[in-house]
Amino acid sequence: MKNRSSLMLKITILLLLFSHSMLQAALLISPTKIKLEDRERATQLILINTSDAPITYRLSWEEKTVSDKGKYQQLTEQQLTTFPSASNMIRFSPKQVKLKPGSRQVIKIAVRRPKDLQMGEYRSHLKLSAVPDEREKPQNNEMSIKATMLFSYVLPVIVRKGVATSAVTITDISLKNKTEKTPVQLIVQMKNKSKYSTTGNLIAYLADSNGNEEVIARLHDFTFYPDKNRTQAQLVWLDNCKNKCSGRLRVAFEGIKENIGKIFAEQQIDINADSFK
Repeated sequence: MKNRSSLMLKITILLLLFSHSMLQAALLISPTKIKLEDRERATQLILINTSDAPITYRLSWEEKTVSDKGKYQQLTEQQLTTFPSASNMIRFSPKQVKLKPGSRQVIKIAVRRPKDLQMGEYRSHLKLSAVPDEREKPQNNEMSIKATMLFSYVLPVIVRKGVATSAVTITDISLKNKTEKTPVQLIVQMKNKSKYSTTGNLIAYLADSNGNEEVIARLHDFTFYPDKNRTQAQLVWLDNCKNKCSGRLRVAFEGIKENIGKIFAEQQIDINADSFK
């Protein structure tokens, strides 16, 4: 009986790992970041079930801030009293969806800004929580382990009052040498003086003695939120750096979508083998 329990536990763990990877691909979400500019009053979120089984999701709000290293954190009760949350001025429908295989659902999102709303950016996070299917009860007194994976997605929802401006600067660049567990990393320190977030691609270029640049690290769709006036981004070095450890390193925060072609911030440093700590 003990060996049987051990075997069932191992099978369950494998099923959980498999289910996790399947669930990641089960729901297609567009867009993954919702933004309502100054004059926009409504938008929509599209959900598509790409799996071969029906799935149900419940929608609710979460209030999060970001750390100095750009990681999401739940707001404390004290932080909630002063944080510029957007959820109190947004309505969405429906609040729960059941999607058949291959079907899609449009979530309608509308914002009503208070007349006395101050200039700036407001943000909450829309959480899509998977609702588990009903499980069959064990039969014939046999032990049965049912693995229920409650997988969820969390999307930032941004409401702006006023025309957004970017005031991002790159204040420091450093290199962290590879270890047995981690590759070479490029650490980028940044500063923001704006009330609005800025989204773009952080791309690092290494120039040779002739000035020819090559992309050696990148971080796509990076958002610098105004929660903190300083943040840190980590980029993975794409090359093993055996023969390319010297040259002029340029890091650029480049615009995407409506801001493509724009450079929000950039910084350059000269590096050599001693630059890797």
